[in-house]
Amino acid sequence: MITSESKVKVSLSPKQVRPVEDKMSDAALQALGIGVGAMDALPAMITAANTGTPVQFLQTWLPKAIYIATAARKADDLLGRNIIGRWEDEEIVRKVVERLAQARPYGDTTNVPLADHNVNFETRSVVRLEMGYESTMLASARSSAMQIDSDAEDRTAVAESLAIGLNDIAFYGYNNGSNNTYGLFNDPNLPNYVTVPAGAAGTTTWATKTFLEITKDIIAMISAVPAVQANLVDPKADEFTLVVPPQAEIYLSTPSSEYGKTVIGWLSENYPKCSVKTAKQMAGANGGSDVAYLYFERMNGDKVVNQDVQATFFFVGFEKKAKGRVEDYSAATSGFFLAQPTGLVRFSGI
Repeated sequence: MITSESKVKVSLSPKQVRPVEDKMSDAALQALGIGVGAMDALPAMITAANTGTPVQFLQTWLPKAIYIATAARKADDLLGRNIIGRWEDEEIVRKVVERLAQARPYGDTTNVPLADHNVNFETRSVVRLEMGYESTMLASARSSAMQIDSDAEDRTAVAESLAIGLNDIAFYGYNNGSNNTYGLFNDPNLPNYVTVPAGAAGTTTWATKTFLEITKDIIAMISAVPAVQANLVDPKADEFTLVVPPQAEIYLSTPSSEYGKTVIGWLSENYPKCSVKTAKQMAGANGGSDVAYLYFERMNGDKVVNQDVQATFFFVGFEKKAKGRVEDYSAATSGFFLAQPTGLVRFSGI
């Protein structure tokens, strides 16, 4: 019998002590589906096998979007833009005044010769364009998730479409059957086309002509302007513009192998007030032939060519709906007007 006073030393080896984690029996573990025969092996998976890192975690989104480009709108560059009138106007009217007077020898008993004037009116019809967009809740929210402001993008698209419409009317006019809205190619006051003379290669195009032949064509254009012939303008001192297709401008800026200089360089030396501009609309404008326009900027205190615009981006209104809204915008123009026909010439076949 061991008394309380007895001191018994009990020695337990490590193998005789089971860890706390190992209190469950092997049978209990097996009942849970946990194998105990090979504890280092993976249990059977009940989830789908991992196919790798999802691609959305391996993407970097650039902040700037790529916008599809449209052709350059050159009407404002070539013609300027005269903001005149109102969006609701029906017509733009210009007075054309011709002074009638001829001085005669004086005589004490002769009748006094009287001066007179004749007035006509040139009218241009106003064309109103329209474009709008609709903003809805779901589409806006989803665009926002892509970091795109759908309202701003749609409104910009509206403004761009109206600007394209104004540009097209400035070149080609607008015909609804009864209006008078013209463009750079069909204004009734435009002079007839003059065919460019053929060069040594037998063709009229600048692609086949030499430096001297091209400069000769330009001199012919300048000399053909009626205002130059009447000394109403001076090509050496007054500003004038030469408009050609983009592909024709290449031959003006290519150095001559014979003279080592360009046609544009020759122009700047001899006609420092000349500006060379390009517009894709000049290509094939006369029955498939490329054309060139040469016109002086001002004559008799007035612009030779005009583009009259009443409104470029006019807010018409909006309509509130349960799930969004519709916004409507408009633009208005009376197109191109040739105020001084004697200050412009047109050549075809370049």
